[in-house]
Amino acid sequence: MAVKKIFLSSTNKDLVDERKKALDILDQMPDVKAVAMERFLADPNQSKEVCLRNLRDCDAVVLILGTKYGSLDPDEVLSITEIEYNEAKRLGIPIFVFLKTNADGIWVPEEDDTPDESGESLKSRLLRFKNRLDTELERDKFQNVNELGEKILLAIYNYERDHGELGVKISVFQSAESYFRPYLEEKKLFNHCHPFFGREEILAQIQTFLESDKRILILSGRGGVGKSKILYELTKTHASHEGATQLVFLREGVTIPEDSLRQLPARRQTVVVVDDAHRSSDLGVLLNTLNQRPQAIPKLIFTCRSTHTNDIMGQIARKGIDLEEIESLPLGDPKKEDMEMLGRAVLGEEYSQYLSPLLRVAGDTPLVLVIGAKLIQDKEIDPRLLGQDRDFQHIVFSRYQEAIIGDVCHDIDRKLCRDLLQILSATMPADSKNADFIHATAQILNVEDYQIRRAINSLKSAGILIQQGYTLRIVPDLLSDHILREACIGQDGEPTGYADHIYEAFRKICPENIISNMGELDWQIRSSGSRSTLMDNIWADIEDKVSRGTNLQRVRILDIIRRNAYFLPDRSLELVEYVMRNPSEVDEGLDGMYIFRDLDVRKKLAPVFREIAYHIEYLPRCCDLLWELARGMPDDIASEPEHPIRILANFASYRSPQPVQSAVLDGVSRWLMEPDAYDRINSLLGVLNPILARAGTDFSLQGLELTVNRYRVQYDETRPLRERAIKLLVDLTRSGVPRVILAALDSLEAALRPPLHRREIPSDEMDAWYPEYVKLLEVFEGLASSTSDPVVLIHLAQRLNKVALMWKGAPLAEEINRVLDRIPNSFEMRVTGALLYRFGSNLRRGEKDDLLRQAIQEYLKVTENGAGMFDDLNARLDRIQQAGVSPNPGRFIYRLSRCRPGTAREWTEKIILSPDVPLALYLCPILSGLREDDRELAVHFIRDIVGTANTVLIKGIATGYAEGWWEAGIQRDEIDIVQSLLEHPESAIRQYSIATLGRFPAPLREEALALALDTDIGNDPNLASSLCALVFELNPGCLTNDQLGAVLSKLKKTVRLDCQQDLWISQFLEACAARVPEKVVDLFMERITIAASRAGAPGYQPFSYLGLTFSLDGIYRSESYPVILCNVRDRALETYEADDFWMPHLYADLSNQFSPESVDVLEEWIDVEDEKRLLCVGYLLQEAPVDFLFTHMGFVSRLIERAHRVGCYEAVCEYLTRMESSKTGFSTAEEPLSADAQKMRDSARECMERFPRGSPSGRFYAQIIKNSDSHIELQEKISEKLHSSL
Repeated sequence: MAVKKIFLSSTNKDLVDERKKALDILDQMPDVKAVAMERFLADPNQSKEVCLRNLRDCDAVVLILGTKYGSLDPDEVLSITEIEYNEAKRLGIPIFVFLKTNADGIWVPEEDDTPDESGESLKSRLLRFKNRLDTELERDKFQNVNELGEKILLAIYNYERDHGELGVKISVFQSAESYFRPYLEEKKLFNHCHPFFGREEILAQIQTFLESDKRILILSGRGGVGKSKILYELTKTHASHEGATQLVFLREGVTIPEDSLRQLPARRQTVVVVDDAHRSSDLGVLLNTLNQRPQAIPKLIFTCRSTHTNDIMGQIARKGIDLEEIESLPLGDPKKEDMEMLGRAVLGEEYSQYLSPLLRVAGDTPLVLVIGAKLIQDKEIDPRLLGQDRDFQHIVFSRYQEAIIGDVCHDIDRKLCRDLLQILSATMPADSKNADFIHATAQILNVEDYQIRRAINSLKSAGILIQQGYTLRIVPDLLSDHILREACIGQDGEPTGYADHIYEAFRKICPENIISNMGELDWQIRSSGSRSTLMDNIWADIEDKVSRGTNLQRVRILDIIRRNAYFLPDRSLELVEYVMRNPSEVDEGLDGMYIFRDLDVRKKLAPVFREIAYHIEYLPRCCDLLWELARGMPDDIASEPEHPIRILANFASYRSPQPVQSAVLDGVSRWLMEPDAYDRINSLLGVLNPILARAGTDFSLQGLELTVNRYRVQYDETRPLRERAIKLLVDLTRSGVPRVILAALDSLEAALRPPLHRREIPSDEMDAWYPEYVKLLEVFEGLASSTSDPVVLIHLAQRLNKVALMWKGAPLAEEINRVLDRIPNSFEMRVTGALLYRFGSNLRRGEKDDLLRQAIQEYLKVTENGAGMFDDLNARLDRIQQAGVSPNPGRFIYRLSRCRPGTAREWTEKIILSPDVPLALYLCPILSGLREDDRELAVHFIRDIVGTANTVLIKGIATGYAEGWWEAGIQRDEIDIVQSLLEHPESAIRQYSIATLGRFPAPLREEALALALDTDIGNDPNLASSLCALVFELNPGCLTNDQLGAVLSKLKKTVRLDCQQDLWISQFLEACAARVPEKVVDLFMERITIAASRAGAPGYQPFSYLGLTFSLDGIYRSESYPVILCNVRDRALETYEADDFWMPHLYADLSNQFSPESVDVLEEWIDVEDEKRLLCVGYLLQEAPVDFLFTHMGFVSRLIERAHRVGCYEAVCEYLTRMESSKTGFSTAEEPLSADAQKMRDSARECMERFPRGSPSGRFYAQIIKNSDSHIELQEKISEKLHSSL
């Protein structure tokens, strides 16, 4: 949050208490800095220049008028207070005026009435100033300081509620008056001053929307049909509605920062209007706010060209907003009688004879009608041309352009204006603040940069250019279309080469804009039935760069293609299919950090396919390619919002039109015919399942805000689709493949569930669904009758039991229970249930164990032979696993082993000989049962297994020890077994073995500790975590300091010590920090040395980038704390040339927010005046809080002055400015710069003024001011889109 500066203006001597109270109140307000003469660096009697300089940097003024006028400034012969008032008025910043009255509420001046040399007294000047305040501003009266304090708070609070937060320099939002002001000059050819006819029903519909529960309105129509005019008329009529919400407009070309809501008035609910929403690249922030904070923005209104409606709808749908909450108002062609009334009103009586031919040639485009009429009135066009219908629109815009240029050509060359407009039509929205853009334009037109800026300003004055934020665009849009078409397409209908020329000149500055504008023109030509080669050369260049590009370059290009794929579907499809088939082998890093690989490129392909698929003719191909693309993508669909399967599922959902859903169903049918279809059954059903949704809930998570939206589906409207989907699932249940049958059952069970909040659904609506429920239940019933597979039957029973509970109390529950009763309770079902440990629903643990014992007894009666049991159980487990189900036979096998110890022995021997059988995974419960009968034999087997090379069996033994399968516990003669396991090369086995040490009985704890201290954990972070967990389990208090040090030394080579993610490591280090703080710090210094020398394993990191995230209180409280800080400082001398990151972070964490002790340790080296030590001090200060430069100004100044004396001034300043830049940071378009840069600039200026001009310290703080100004300038240019060359 930016700090708001509020200037306090008043006389001083008569308002001492009042000023003190005002400053106290302002100081108590969050994010407010009070600026007053008492706080200027010199004495209180400041000059006018100092006062005004401080005022110009403020966001508001609190002006207190007492009974005195104050001393006069000799130049202006006004009081400083009135001069400050005049300056605040000139700046346009808010002024809050407070008038001091007597006990009767009357203001009484107390100035001298004696005239001065000018003939005017101080009293008359005071009265005149007071009269100005009375007439120019609202002001509050107060009688005492407490009342003044309350009124200051209330005035600022009310202002921010009505107008948005103080301090917003460039608002993202505009009032309707401000937004439409450029369109309300009647002298300009294009304006909104003409009468409004025939769209009253649209206005009424918009007003109805504003009063409804719907949240988004999309007003769409072709160019020139009158969308913006309707918005203007809406703003005029809406204000008359009582209690109406406030309409504000999004400023075009300004990126929407996350904190932009503070610019909105808080007192009234605000509807945000986005005119030409298809030109905005970041509607997501507004949509997120609509989801998260509807009280701030309850509704959005978008206007767009009809060709972009699908894109806008897609952006909305991706934010989880229900289509039922969207009002779509497509603007049709105006009625003939409305066009006639409009034409008559604009032409006037004098030119009414031209109305009929004008109406005929204007067709159904009001914009052409209005501009044509104005041109006829102004004699800029020959009315005889009205007979040339086909060419009239072309002639209108040509004449319009010439008329506008004629208005400005008195001081600017006509050809320059015409050529400049052509460039802007190809590159808009163009950034007028982008120096590269201005320079490139000047080079093309062979003029100087200043001439381009001058021409832009003239065209803005003439009304042909509108500046919104920092971007320029030509108005009206149809004129821009005309200019671009004239420049790019010759009279023969062939390209002129202009598109290629502009692309070549600007492709490094604004390639996306050019591709977008040229692509839309290309689309318009092709839509009219003509062939177009306009994009051929541009696209060939893009294809060339894609074919030769690195993965990073491909990612950037695909971002541009995605935003333009709607207008270039055929070209885009061919390009992305090429990328998909021809991966780049060249990975590239971004700023030396993230490496872009082919997977990053593949993640960018799916959104492009989605945009292309808005054209229904490309939808089937896009679906097939998305399905194919999903093969090489991670299976974690939930974490990938643009995963191909998620996009396909969205196509299948009821947010999409039925033809789209039908195309997806066609795709599913095709994909089921592929040879590996069953291997991808879960992904396939993930696409199909949305069609079976009946009622549901969409969840949209933004930050920590979860938004829930409900929806319901109507049966009659969706029946054909649903029946096709159900048939596909029925076919899958007949596949004979258990894994596929189970997956299909899961989908059918979801469809059989009652709709969400079914009691809120009308009974007739529920009745309409009943036939489908019956049909679904028949599928379950048919499968229960036709299959004997116990895995399928158990799964079927589980699913029906679950649904029966959901339908409890409803007639359908009885039908479900009837089907459940038909599922046989056979021997196979009971044994398989025991191997799965599934015995029906709502059973307690004891009841399940009783059923388990019964199943074992029954099984032993049927299968008495041990070898037969071995083969039978392996076969059963294999069938379960093949069905895609995880068995849970541990209890069954353990109890079976206890019942038949001889069988357990036989099984163990077979497993040692054939370790690949399914039972080998359950060696622990087999040996556990055997061990209780014959421990010696069990241990003998364990030794034999540990001595083999079979990792699977050895891991089973280690798991048995770690998870406590041996009821009798570990005994002394097994210590050597555990020791062997601790030395095994497999990390997972060693991890289990370390955990085993925690299960040693109390008499063997010393041996357990000795084994732990001898264990080599190498660089494995998992082993490090297990070792720390073990120490905590054994109790760190029982370890000596040397033993704790020994464990710490084992952590030196660990690749990562992420204390934030690993609780055990964090707790261990925290315990050590209280006992052996020096050794903890030595550990991290040693790790930094390893990292600096690159001696660690790949990925080695001394500690988390977030710092030492465990508690350091033990170190801070240690008697040796100063010594520890000195040790870190001294060690930094060895690393500062090789390490540019870790040691400063370590010192910052250990400094306890740069406590006095830590600063004293550094100051010892300032006094030495040794170059290396001074450099090291600057090096260690890099991670100090940014205000350190200002709160420790004396320390910083001494460091800089000494560095200057010994010749390392620039290097030390570089370290210190890193402290400043790391906190101010850089930004992306989505996350604009923090306004902290302004606060930093102000603080630096205060410090700079304390030092002589040109001194080393003064120069340093001047550089901070310069850097801050650069950051602020960057913030003001956040709309500029920075792209690397394609």
